[in-house]
Amino acid sequence: MLRSLRSELVKFGRPSLLLGTTAMVGFMGFGAYFGIDRAVAGGGPMGGRMLAELRTSQGLVALLGHVDLVVTAIVLITVSANFGAEWSQGTLRNLLVREPRRLRLLAGKTVALLLYALGSAALAIAVGTAVAFVAANDHGLSTTPWTSSDGLSDLLKFAGNGALSIVGYSLLGMFVAVLTRSAPAAVGVSLAYALVVEGLLVSLVPDQAQWLPGQVFTALASSSTTISYWQALAATVAWGAVLLAAGGALFRFRDVTA
Repeated sequence: MLRSLRSELVKFGRPSLLLGTTAMVGFMGFGAYFGIDRAVAGGGPMGGRMLAELRTSQGLVALLGHVDLVVTAIVLITVSANFGAEWSQGTLRNLLVREPRRLRLLAGKTVALLLYALGSAALAIAVGTAVAFVAANDHGLSTTPWTSSDGLSDLLKFAGNGALSIVGYSLLGMFVAVLTRSAPAAVGVSLAYALVVEGLLVSLVPDQAQWLPGQVFTALASSSTTISYWQALAATVAWGAVLLAAGGALFRFRDVTA
């Protein structure tokens, strides 16, 4: 597995992965600045609520949380495309010649992409936090509540829960890529499922759909009130194990024809 992991780490310099990281950082920084600017200058009931929220210890977390969905979508696209590219580009057969033990190959690739996703998300949060402090000072907004013990605790919880959510979405992208065996199909199916299919099911059968993987991953990251934190955590771990086992079984037994 370590050899597979090291070989995947070399690929972190690929333009597609660098573009994904740049997009995460850019959206997080832009969202942090624009959110504060709109709250301070926007006015109206919505602007007033946002401004009041920003003045609390949870203000920074709420600000970054508004952009978290975009970061998650970029992670899902990047991971599913990277896995699916092994079939689309015909490189999987060559990889299996060097490492015929498929599960070790899959484990190394999965760990490498998880490191990429978590590292990129951590960088995005760091940049978003720095931009938020700069923007707050520029607009005369006090950041003292953000640096209080409650504010720092909320930020750490946000980062930790967001990391678990990203792991879940990454495993979802891996499973869809192994299932479809195509980069374009993996990206399309992953986004369609997470954004459209689950959304429709939530509208039709909300009580049952809230336990779908995308819903529990998002609930964990956003501290949703639809289910408790511990329920979201347990469901995230369970879905992660299911997706990992199902993806591993497909990867282990399906034929590689290209």
